[in-house]
Amino acid sequence: MPSYQHPEEEAREQIDAMLEAAGWTVQTKQELNLHKGRGVALF
Repeated sequence: MPSYQHPEEEAREQIDAMLEAAGWTVQTKQELNLHKGRGVALF
């Protein structure tokens, strides 16, 4: 049975992939490490 994702979840995955391709590190607030990469994006 295929899993259904809400459009917001699909968009979040696409945006995260684009940020990572551009050299950003994508993190949650719980795993925040501002020194992990050149750019850090939080969600």
